[in-house]
Amino acid sequence: MPQSTPYDVFGGALKGFHVRVHTSGAKGYRLKYVSGGKQRAMSIGAHGAPWTPGTASMRAEVMRGAVKDGGDPIADRVAKSAALAEAERSAMSVSVSVSDLIEGWLTLLENSNSTSSRLRHAQRPGRHAR
Repeated sequence: MPQSTPYDVFGGALKGFHVRVHTSGAKGYRLKYVSGGKQRAMSIGAHGAPWTPGTASMRAEVMRGAVKDGGDPIADRVAKSAALAEAERSAMSVSVSVSDLIEGWLTLLENSNSTSSRLRHAQRPGRHAR
C-alpha cells in the first residue's frame, strides 16, 4: 500500500542493496555505499523488465566490487555522462567564418548552370570579410 513518503526495504545478503518504494507505489532498485567518506545511494533501475530482483542484485554486486576497488559508481556515471555530452557538443560545433560562407556562396553561384544567375552576379563583391 502506498505511503506518504518513500521508504527503503533492505534484505538479502548484499550489503546496501535495497528497494525504494515511492509514494506512487512504484519500486526501484538501489545500492547504498560509502565512497570518500560519504554515504551515497545509486539507482540501479525501476522494477520491471529488465530489472528483476536477480538482475538488479547482480548489478549491485558489480557496483559493490567497484566500490571495494576504490571506485565510485555515481562519480563514474557523472563523468561518463559529461564526456558523452562534450563529445556531442564537439561533433555539432562547426567553425565557419563569414569569409568562408561568402566564398562558398560565390563559388556556388559561379558553378551554377543558370545563365541568368551568372549574369546577375557577374561582378564579385571585393569588400567581403577576409
